[in-house]
Amino acid sequence: MVLKRAALLLLAVSLVYAKGYKNYIKEAKQLEQQGMYQQAVKLYKKAVKDLQIPKKEKFDVLLDIADISLDKLNQPDSALQYVLEAHSLFSDNYSKMDQVYYRLGVIYEALGRYVDAAKSYEKVATRYRNSKYYEDALNGVERCFKKNFKEYVAIVDGKPITKLEFDEQLEQIPPFVRKRYETPEGKKQLLNMMIERRLMVEEAEAKKLYLKSDVIKQLEQARARILQRALYKEVVTNKVKVTDDEVKKYYNEHKDEFKVPGEATVRRIVVKDRKLAEKILQELKQGASFDSLARKYSVTPDAKKGGLLMGITSQARPKELAHWAFKLKVGEISGVIPLRDGKYMILKVEKRQPPRVKSLDEVRLLIVNKLKRQKEKELWDKFRKELFKKHNVKILLSDTTGVNAKKKG
Repeated sequence: MVLKRAALLLLAVSLVYAKGYKNYIKEAKQLEQQGMYQQAVKLYKKAVKDLQIPKKEKFDVLLDIADISLDKLNQPDSALQYVLEAHSLFSDNYSKMDQVYYRLGVIYEALGRYVDAAKSYEKVATRYRNSKYYEDALNGVERCFKKNFKEYVAIVDGKPITKLEFDEQLEQIPPFVRKRYETPEGKKQLLNMMIERRLMVEEAEAKKLYLKSDVIKQLEQARARILQRALYKEVVTNKVKVTDDEVKKYYNEHKDEFKVPGEATVRRIVVKDRKLAEKILQELKQGASFDSLARKYSVTPDAKKGGLLMGITSQARPKELAHWAFKLKVGEISGVIPLRDGKYMILKVEKRQPPRVKSLDEVRLLIVNKLKRQKEKELWDKFRKELFKKHNVKILLSDTTGVNAKKKG
């Protein structure tokens, strides 16, 4: 009986697939109540792919998928994917963003990524104090900290290196290199590096090398660089935001920047002798394979690929290639075309794409980064000028020879 009801429910679901995201969500919730979680997830996924779904509803559905993936299907990796997608829809100012960060904490904790989990819980506890997850987030921070801090990976002169320190060190390694250190052997190598660094620092301190004048100078320079980066982040990076309206406005006013020229895919046969070119052309007219003849006769490097050339634009060289690539019809074979270097070419157009303007979605990130850089520069320049005024700076250097001396008498 239960199986029959489930089958009827699935049949009903199949009949409403074409009715839009609202029906997908409605039926998915029914399946979820029946404990048919995988089927529910499939419908939720269809809902978020519907172009008509508003961002706010898409956000909620993505979190529903994440919850099922984590709680019911035991798939924390999948849950993470959908929570991060929900996070990408809005800024941190969105009223429900505390739900994202709390879920990230839960998921990272399930994955054993306690540093990431602690940071996510901390975000809820510090930024979203009115969140219903506030107390749970505080507990999560403490729990993750203990999981790391209580676990030692090494002890040097009675001083422990905690798992928290080890995990943080691992996270600082660039992603394209990190995999090397995530293996058991790689972790041992990383730990040895951390131990060696601690031993060397302690040895240098024991020898009081920090009192040497050249070391003092280098430490001061390093400190200045670190503080300047921290200041830039505090007064510029953390304050610069780019809105959707600004992105759309820039796109509409600068569409010329996003033009993509027409492109053609062609095959060519280039030979040094006109009579041979005419002979090849006759064979082509009689149905011979362009690809085979190009491999056999053509003297250009692309002969190995049957004369195939992709991405040809109106600026391609030689000029004859660019000209005929856009003059011939798709599928048409040219006659014998003399080239300026004394060779002869036969050309066939495989396909052609007209000029176009890239869509907003294709260039959104590019525009965001560009506007962000512009805003950061303006804000930083303004801040630097204000610093000069604030501290009553007086420039005494008159030229490249040195500082103005105060005239005597």
